[in-house]
Amino acid sequence: MNSGTVYLVGGGPGTPELITEKGAQILRRAQVVFYDRSLAVLVAQYVPREAERIAVDQEKGWASEAFLPQLLQKVYTVSQVVCVVEGDPYLSGLYNIVEGEILSRGIPFEVVPGIPAMLAAPSYVGLSTAGKREELAQRNASIIQSRWVLDKGMEIVSRTNCELSSLCRQLLHEGKAPNTSITLVDHVTRPEQQVISGTLDEWANEMEGKTLSATSVLLIGNRAKVEERLSWFSQKPLFGRRILVTRAREQARELSQKIEELGGEALEFPVIRIAPPAQINPLDAALKELSSFQWVIFTSVNGVKFFFQRLHQLKIDVRKMRAKVAAVGPKTAAALEDKGIQVDLIPQEYVAESLLEALLPVIRSGDRVLLPRANIARNVLPKGLSQAGCEVVDVDAYDTCGTEENAEEVAHFLAEGRLHVLTFTSSSTVHYFVKAMEKACTDWRHLVSRAQIACIGPITKRTAEAYGLHVDIMATSYTISGLVKALTQLPHRK
Repeated sequence: MNSGTVYLVGGGPGTPELITEKGAQILRRAQVVFYDRSLAVLVAQYVPREAERIAVDQEKGWASEAFLPQLLQKVYTVSQVVCVVEGDPYLSGLYNIVEGEILSRGIPFEVVPGIPAMLAAPSYVGLSTAGKREELAQRNASIIQSRWVLDKGMEIVSRTNCELSSLCRQLLHEGKAPNTSITLVDHVTRPEQQVISGTLDEWANEMEGKTLSATSVLLIGNRAKVEERLSWFSQKPLFGRRILVTRAREQARELSQKIEELGGEALEFPVIRIAPPAQINPLDAALKELSSFQWVIFTSVNGVKFFFQRLHQLKIDVRKMRAKVAAVGPKTAAALEDKGIQVDLIPQEYVAESLLEALLPVIRSGDRVLLPRANIARNVLPKGLSQAGCEVVDVDAYDTCGTEENAEEVAHFLAEGRLHVLTFTSSSTVHYFVKAMEKACTDWRHLVSRAQIACIGPITKRTAEAYGLHVDIMATSYTISGLVKALTQLPHRK
């Protein structure tokens, strides 16, 4: 029986930014993905919507009895099965678990390395690991699974299953000085990252019952004392925050990247999907009469995209558009300028009401106006322009549809208090977020109340409040950059 290929991918320490480009490419074309639940944010960002996602058992992990039978069943039904593990496939032990079954059956496989937390931790707290590295053979493998020693007096320890007090006593027994510095970095690179420092003699007594988690790293030695001024990651303005991005998948990356650059972690949860209009004839008819319009008004980047895409499909020369052009805001104007179109009017505030106010002094009664918009757009513009005596041709350039991708995962994050801010960039994102959460869990309102909410502008804010959601902050400039600025000004909830 022919099988697909198994890819063992190292997801790195957890933040989506630190997976390798090859690892990201493999996830983007995956058909089935097995993953550590700690990598849910990474999976949401890179794995296609149509792929099957299977989180491994939270307690037993990859050693779960159910994992291998599931893996073998999937590899004979699809061509690409991906197992993405925190850190590196070899260091995590994933390769050891699957190699026997894969090799004995002749199943083709690839291994993609990942950055282990042991390497990321010093960098994310501002400590140098320059120098020779030696991995120690352990006298007591049940105490320490991975321990690296650097030649300038620092050791890095991870994946230990003993309590910290016992580990410190063992190190003292090996001859370490009692005043040797020790630093615990937990959840390295993530919003939950914590740094605790002390000495071996202090922790030998004070850390009874405290154990290292799978995401913890210990730095030991006189060079392991963290200086706050060198801890660059914790000083970023959005550090400590996991932020939900509800935009359509093809547009989410712009906001996610800005969040990540400022130290936050973006959880992409596309609640809308942008598609060509179900009823294409009205748009086609308007485009064939393009030369008859005095104004063409664009209210979104998507409107620009689908307008010109359909023009191209119909082989209509854009030079037939002799009309003046209005854009609701700078992003829409930039999309038009990329097409070589001069924009004649942009309102001061980037909402339909402000656009109408700017248009009324310059349009004339009897002007023919084309509005290529979303199927769910508000009636403000067509109503106002019609009342001014214009002949308004309002057509669907694209459809905004709902999608419920990852809703259970988002509910899981909210329930655990690990999702700190929800962002909404349009009324449609609010509407379809609520619909998705209603299907995912019955107590969604209680869960959502545990997070803060940021909206891009007043219309989106009004929609959120109509659904009974408390909006903590609204952008003063109704753009993605304005929303990000608002996020940096949002006080942490106590």
